[in-house]
Amino acid sequence: MLGSITAVLPIFLLILTGFFAKRCFLPSADFWRSAEALTGGLLNFANIKISGFIYSYMDILGGAASPLSLLAVGASLQLKMKAQQKYAISLAICLKLFLMPVITLAFISVFGLKGPAVAVAILYSTLPCEGNSYILARQMGGETDSMASIITFSTLASMFTCPVFLVLG
Repeated sequence: MLGSITAVLPIFLLILTGFFAKRCFLPSADFWRSAEALTGGLLNFANIKISGFIYSYMDILGGAASPLSLLAVGASLQLKMKAQQKYAISLAICLKLFLMPVITLAFISVFGLKGPAVAVAILYSTLPCEGNSYILARQMGGETDSMASIITFSTLASMFTCPVFLVLG
């Protein structure tokens, strides 16, 4: 929740500051990333609690982030890929959904975890790739087609890997 608020708060503050600030800083993506991190850090360090209509407004905007990112991923999904892309996507999914849970199971047994901690660790390691990574890839000039495929296919594969590794854990 705090991450969503800190992502939107700099934009809200710039809108309040006027035309000059918007014209100077709006085009710079580096400024926005820095402003988000700085705003979140300052709010956290100062232990400032956001409440009232600002909290409600930011909560609504933050709640819309995941569905919008999933819509963006779905709109850019291409099922026809080059052989090199298929290999990279398969490797990314195997590392995330098979190797990471195996390593997690090893750490669980080494540290002797029991109960809900085991379920949380396994669920975290078997979750698919986050939809917001597509937006980050687009902003940073990355391979958006490959990222959309990784998100989609890791989501489909995680429907099978989550239950299997939960039973093994």
